[in-house]
Amino acid sequence: MIPKRVTLENFLSFGPKQHLEFDDGEPLWVVGGPNGVGKSAVFDAITYCLFGAHRGGKGQGMDELVRHGENGFFVQFEFEFNGVGYQITRNHKLKGRPTARIEQQTAGEWKAITGINSATDVKGWSERTLGLPMEAFAASVLLRQGQADEILNATGSKRLETLKKIIAAERYEALSKRVHDTATKRATKLEDLQSRRDTMPAVTAEQLAEAQLKQDAAAEDRDRAEQEKAHAAERVSFAKQWAKHEDARRQLAEKVAEADARAADAGRIQADHLRLDELNRVLPPLNQLVPIRDTLAATETEQAAIHQQHADTAAKLAALTTNLEALRLAVATHRDAAAEHAKEAKRLQDEIAGRKKFLTAAEEVAELDAKVKSFDPMLDRQATDAAAKLAEAGAAGQTARDAKTRLDTLLMQAKEDQRRLANVEAGVPCSRCGQVVTAEHAEKERAEIAETIRRLTADLASVTTQVGTAEAAVKTAKSSQDQLATVIRQRDQSRQRLADRQRDLEAFGGTSDVAQLRHELAGQTLAAEKSEHARNEERTKQERHEAELKIAEPTFKPMEKQVREFAARLQKLDTQLAADTATCAALASALSAEWAATMAAELQQHAHEQQRLASSGVAEEFRLWQQDATRREGWAEQLREIAKQIAAIPETARVPVVEAERLQKVATDAAKLADTAFGVTHDDLANLTRQAEALATLKKQIAVAEAEARVHKRLDELLGKKNLQRELVRTAETEIVRLANDTVRNLSNGDLSIELDHSEDGGDEAFALKVRREDSPPIDVAYLSGSQKFRVAIAVALAIGRFAAGQARPLECVIIDEGFGSLDKDGLQATAEELNNLKQHLRRIILVSHQEDFTSHFPVVYRLHKGENGTIAEKERRG
Repeated sequence: MIPKRVTLENFLSFGPKQHLEFDDGEPLWVVGGPNGVGKSAVFDAITYCLFGAHRGGKGQGMDELVRHGENGFFVQFEFEFNGVGYQITRNHKLKGRPTARIEQQTAGEWKAITGINSATDVKGWSERTLGLPMEAFAASVLLRQGQADEILNATGSKRLETLKKIIAAERYEALSKRVHDTATKRATKLEDLQSRRDTMPAVTAEQLAEAQLKQDAAAEDRDRAEQEKAHAAERVSFAKQWAKHEDARRQLAEKVAEADARAADAGRIQADHLRLDELNRVLPPLNQLVPIRDTLAATETEQAAIHQQHADTAAKLAALTTNLEALRLAVATHRDAAAEHAKEAKRLQDEIAGRKKFLTAAEEVAELDAKVKSFDPMLDRQATDAAAKLAEAGAAGQTARDAKTRLDTLLMQAKEDQRRLANVEAGVPCSRCGQVVTAEHAEKERAEIAETIRRLTADLASVTTQVGTAEAAVKTAKSSQDQLATVIRQRDQSRQRLADRQRDLEAFGGTSDVAQLRHELAGQTLAAEKSEHARNEERTKQERHEAELKIAEPTFKPMEKQVREFAARLQKLDTQLAADTATCAALASALSAEWAATMAAELQQHAHEQQRLASSGVAEEFRLWQQDATRREGWAEQLREIAKQIAAIPETARVPVVEAERLQKVATDAAKLADTAFGVTHDDLANLTRQAEALATLKKQIAVAEAEARVHKRLDELLGKKNLQRELVRTAETEIVRLANDTVRNLSNGDLSIELDHSEDGGDEAFALKVRREDSPPIDVAYLSGSQKFRVAIAVALAIGRFAAGQARPLECVIIDEGFGSLDKDGLQATAEELNNLKQHLRRIILVSHQEDFTSHFPVVYRLHKGENGTIAEKERRG
């Protein structure tokens, strides 16, 4: 990971946005400045971007990172990893949800990485990509103030975990787990196959031969049963034919017997048939003639009564019609008179409305003319004077503000000069005059700057007062100008309205004399009232006649309807009488005189006789008696043909159909049993054959599974923790110790060396270190002095970075936050030289220190200092 740029805004001591850019032209950078200025905040921003954590703990107290008085902060970290540029941005608000995103640089453009939707997603992505959690990152890349020796003090298991992350051991662990899981599955599979083989019964050749013989015998039995089933089905077909022929023969014999019986009773059948024909002929006209003949007298009596009712009702209707026409005429006459009076009243009201508008306009013209004459004639001159005063006051205010801005700039520059000279030391060039600084020279420069600041402060106070006075004058002039503008606007509006009203009067074309207009308006009002009174009288008369008409009209239609109903009834009775008389004559002409004189009682007796003969079936008997002679020979021929067909049916098949079907079911059931028996023997043979084949296949599978289980078991042992993984860890820690020794010897002038403590060479531990001083016995790092432990910690961290630079996940950088305070002058010198030498091994080294004696050894420094709105970062490059 190569840091490229850190951006902070309102983060801890930082206010407006500050950028710390680490370009590739210089691999080693220093962040310097006094204590408390926010140096460590730069690296809090890095860890917060990557892991959402800071010195206070993961995800805790994030609101405390917001600069006092602000409502949130913004941090951004740009870096390179494995040759790819990334940029992580986080925003945190005191009110609202924090946001985070990751972008990747592609073809010079930043594009968001998909699937990153929350702060938790960013943390997971950082751990997966860098291969380090927050703790391992702090132990091997970022050595925080007071925590540089964290990896030295960690437990053996914690050191092992950190080392595994650095060498990307999870790839081998994952491979080992997959191989172990596969080996377990192979062993389980082999056990399953062997268990199946042990429980599977053996099949002999004798068993197979016996099963084949049973299947052949069952096949023969099945074929015989199928033949018997077919014979039984044929017998059922013959039995059905025999039953059909027997039924037809019996029906023909019955028909012949019935024809013989009809021939013996022929006389009775003929007499009954003649009497039924006569009754069928005369009874229909008699059934019509007798009722019509009885109702003719009643119809004639009803006709005379209806004639009288129709004449009386028609006279009443004529009188009502005359009265209604007179009332309608009176209503129409009064309605027309009322409409004429209403029209005249409407015309007068329209004239009155126009006269009122003209009167209102004339009154408004008089009022507006008086109002216009009331305005001061000097208003325009006063407005011109007010504008001149406002321009004069504005120019004075701008002059005072320009002076204040100039004095603010000079005072800020003087204070900045005072800050730079506050800690200046003798022997360096003066930033103001270029001369070499002496104590007297520095004191003189400080006194001159203090006097300049005092003088500028006094001038600034005076100018500030002038600005206030000028702004007050502008406010007063503006207020006066606004008041005059309001009055002028009112005057102009009144003038315009007066002109508009005068044009309206001219458009009306009447007099503008208000008194004359009022007199004319009173006369028109009186005329309108008279017209309305006359209209009301006519409407009253109209309403009285309408009420009378309303009472009379409802009786007209019912009376008119009654007259129409009487006329229709008379016409219907006339038609009925004529029709009934004609019908009686026609019906009587179709009968003999004896039958025409039949009375109602005789008609009922004849009807009973007709019903008796019809229900006796004599008509059908007569029809059959007539057909018997021609059909008898045909029946005899059919009997002879049926006898031939019965003779063609086998004697054994001349049985009832039920019996034949019973025998068929017996044969069918026997065939099913035979087929089932064959299926059982077939399945037995197939099962024995499959068992024999499955046993042979299983033995082949067991041989293959045994070979696979041996190979995976051996591979699982080689890739496990005690072999390949252990070897990777030991190789890594040996190489890191070798690289650390190179550094620690330079940092201690050959006094210290590091070696591995193999007495703690356990499977779950790593990186147990001993330190040897010159030729003395090695001791645990816990017993080193503070400066010695710091040198060892720096050496180990740098060695981890150098080692990781060549691994699958190259770190290629180290960040050391303070910690140099425990070194003496020679230690600082040696540390600086060694860090400069390491530039050829690591692409980025970032140091944090407030010690000028230390930072002066490096070419590029970011100076942090407090500004008026927060910490300011300024890059300083030395020759």
